[in-house]
Amino acid sequence: MSLINVTLIVYVIASVAYITREIWRSAATKWISLGIFMLAFCLNLAMVIQRSVEAGHPPFSKLYESLVFYACSRHLCT
Repeated sequence: MSLINVTLIVYVIASVAYITREIWRSAATKWISLGIFMLAFCLNLAMVIQRSVEAGHPPFSKLYESLVFYACSRHLCT
């Protein structure tokens, strides 16, 4: 399974965890959802770094690179 597929699955799990957190409002679900969200960020950052190494330049020139970088930076802002 490729890194992008794993990252997508972790983002979906993080979304479900955040919805669960909003429904039950317990401290455990808060920390679990935050941990899954941070795991997704780390995987997304790994995708940016991997793409930069493969391409030999920062990820700004192609649409795929720009979208992966945008998702990573948007995730960092939230």
